[in-house]
Amino acid sequence: MANLIRENPVTLGKICGHFGVKGWLKIVSYTRPASQIFQYDNWTLVCLGESGCLNDKRLRVGAEVSAFKENANGLVVKLAGYDSREASAVLIGNNIGIDRSRLEPLPEGDYYWLDLIGLSVVNLEGVILGKVDHLLETGANDVLVVHSGSSQDAREENNGEQRLLPWTPNVVTRVDLESGVMTVDWKEDY
Repeated sequence: MANLIRENPVTLGKICGHFGVKGWLKIVSYTRPASQIFQYDNWTLVCLGESGCLNDKRLRVGAEVSAFKENANGLVVKLAGYDSREASAVLIGNNIGIDRSRLEPLPEGDYYWLDLIGLSVVNLEGVILGKVDHLLETGANDVLVVHSGSSQDAREENNGEQRLLPWTPNVVTRVDLESGVMTVDWKEDY
């Protein structure tokens, strides 16, 4: 079935339910386009302690994609060794990941969203606006969701401010992944 994995994978999606009785599973993909998740045929499944989820919190196992489909209801996958609804039930709730080394290198100036999350956001006047909590896909341009204070505190206790900044060249003037700082042309009182 699956091998234990020790790496810390990059999350590409999540297994969210059954599809039929032969072990097929519904998945949610965080890749764009969504079907790009199938460009990787070996996944690392990470349990986050949800019910049934391989019965061991933070367990990582390798899984091989044996077949996949895109249908009107979304994406479905068949993983090698999980040939029945009962066998694949333990996989529901697992995150789908891959080792970071398998991601394609990006051209200069392009970034994976996961690399932007957690960056400190500073405006041109040197004022710290907060940290990138996550990004939103809006169609016209992506949007940075920036929380002042600790990201977790801001979400859970509604502390601090939330700012929505467009990911455009006239707003995001510099990204320095090494120092963990993003510089933006955005006033503190916007």
